[in-house]
Amino acid sequence: MGLLNSLRKYCIMKKVRDSANDSEKKKLKQEEMKEETHQHDLEENYEQDEKFDESKD
Repeated sequence: MGLLNSLRKYCIMKKVRDSANDSEKKKLKQEEMKEETHQHDLEENYEQDEKFDESKD
């Protein structure tokens, strides 16, 4: 009986750890995507500013 309970506890803890790891991975991926989007927006704005400056000349 003790072995069965230990196995159940182990399985539950493993599920909890796996779930936490998945959540962390998702959060990191979202942060990466936000940063990539931000960088892309900065590049686009820079290019638009360059074109505007060139058109003023």
